[in-house]
Amino acid sequence: MAALLGSLVSPTVSASTDIDVRLLRAQWPAEPSTRALLELEPIQDVLKAVTGEKRFVVRIRHAPDEAGGDWGSELMVWLIAFGIPQDAIALEAGAVEPQALQIWVEPRQSAGDE
Repeated sequence: MAALLGSLVSPTVSASTDIDVRLLRAQWPAEPSTRALLELEPIQDVLKAVTGEKRFVVRIRHAPDEAGGDWGSELMVWLIAFGIPQDAIALEAGAVEPQALQIWVEPRQSAGDE
């Protein structure tokens, strides 16, 4: 398991490519665990996209209700546990498919970026 996690995340995470994925509530395990979440293709896609040396932001758009916000926050906690810095994750309430989270990774522009 440690090898799998180590191959997906790195302490110097960054976005190598833009990615836009949807995570459905039906995909979310009843008992979330490291193993169960790392088996989810949307989570794998996000973690693979944040490898490299450039800065990035992971945006999580959730339904604008309490349940959507709670689920988005729970995913954020897991992504932090998988090595993504908290300041590189943004939660956004907005229009999304019911019972879904929209997650995308994009480069973060800074003064030194080209």
